[in-house]
Amino acid sequence: MAPRLELTYFDIKGKAEYVRLALAAGGVEFEDRRLKGGEWAGLKPETRWRYLPELKVYPEGDGAAPVTFGQSNAQLRYVGRLTGLYPVEDALAAARVDEILEAVEDVRAPMSASIREEDPGRKAQMRENLATEFLPHWFSLFEERAQENGANGHLVGEGLTVADLSLYCLVGHFRMGILDGVPATIADGYPGIEKVVAGVAAHPKVAAFEQTVAERKAEAKRREAGASA
Repeated sequence: MAPRLELTYFDIKGKAEYVRLALAAGGVEFEDRRLKGGEWAGLKPETRWRYLPELKVYPEGDGAAPVTFGQSNAQLRYVGRLTGLYPVEDALAAARVDEILEAVEDVRAPMSASIREEDPGRKAQMRENLATEFLPHWFSLFEERAQENGANGHLVGEGLTVADLSLYCLVGHFRMGILDGVPATIADGYPGIEKVVAGVAAHPKVAAFEQTVAERKAEAKRREAGASA
């Protein structure tokens, strides 16, 4: 039985999303704490790394103190072990999963740098490089990994792992179309990647989780619109 868990992040997908999806796919209940308004300013000094997401684990047993840790990939591996989505019994398969997680971080780093860049000209140049060189290069490599694994809808092995969830969230980020200068279709045209993405999206527990979140946000928007009318 999994311990009680509380995952804290903002009310966006971001770097907590693959942890949320791993918990959902594994059928592990958790408190999905999403910060509102100015909550972060007050909470930040109390966090381990002055950064989110943060996962709090409440061990079983009377008087056991909760354990809190940051770093989303550490959380993802921990949750993967709880849910069976990380191959703890196969060191080589685990290394393959880790390889994908680290590769996704290699892609995220220049994306984040382009978001933080304040100079418009420099930002445009960074986005052009992402769209024309960097991202096509990396997505071709992810496609190679998918094909190596038999293009079976997974990046490692025969079943869902946290590696699939990580790539799914990365592709989904681009398909939201929120990075000016980077086409929302940048990850299209890779059949192996598409099978991974489609497989995750079709997972019943992932689909149910995403639908619940979408419905909650739609209801919040309706209430907000009604209050301002």
